[in-house]
Amino acid sequence: MLKYCLTEEKRYHKGKYLRQIKALIDIPEIGVFNGCVGGFVESVHNLSQTGKCWIYPEAYVYEDATVGGNAQVKCYTRVCGGAKVYGNAIIENGAFIHGRGKVFGNAICGGEVYGSAKIFENAIIKEYATIFQKAVVSGNATVEGNAKIFGEAIITGNSIIKEKASVRNLSIVIDSVVGGNSEIFDRTVICGHAEVTGKSIIGGHAIICGAKINNFSIRSDIVVL
Repeated sequence: MLKYCLTEEKRYHKGKYLRQIKALIDIPEIGVFNGCVGGFVESVHNLSQTGKCWIYPEAYVYEDATVGGNAQVKCYTRVCGGAKVYGNAIIENGAFIHGRGKVFGNAICGGEVYGSAKIFENAIIKEYATIFQKAVVSGNATVEGNAKIFGEAIITGNSIIKEKASVRNLSIVIDSVVGGNSEIFDRTVICGHAEVTGKSIIGGHAIICGAKINNFSIRSDIVVL
């Protein structure tokens, strides 16, 4: 049995006509019932007919993007390009997922994800945060504020990246906090519940483990405990 159909209601967006979806069955766990209208898709390719995945009103999913599993794409969000949203992921708060970005697992995303970036497990990307290129955010990590994660950076564990901080270039942050206007780059490792704040600039293969650093610059392969 089909889960939804395409209605005759259309929206013109980015040179494409998108059609609104309408539920054909009840999915009470997510507040969707037979006859409820949802968001807009370019084709049935964009939303799986299986699972409990759904696209809510005013959300757009188009081009080759796909939504599957039990994922939810909430109101006023955009998923396009070759992006994939699946598992129990939730896309919300005007998020924009594009390129080949992937959001899956139990991740919640309200920011922008693109390139080949991956957000999964219990990671949370809040509104205005940006994850791109080949960056990975996983574990119970949170990225918020105007923070940017890019290159091949990895944010995991219980890390928090906030304010205007950036992490890039194969750097790894595990169970630590990076905030302020700090920049982490060049294969740096921040771990062991470290805190990097202010306008700190940490690079050069440095390892910061458990230390609290504020407004400090390191550009060499030293270890700070």
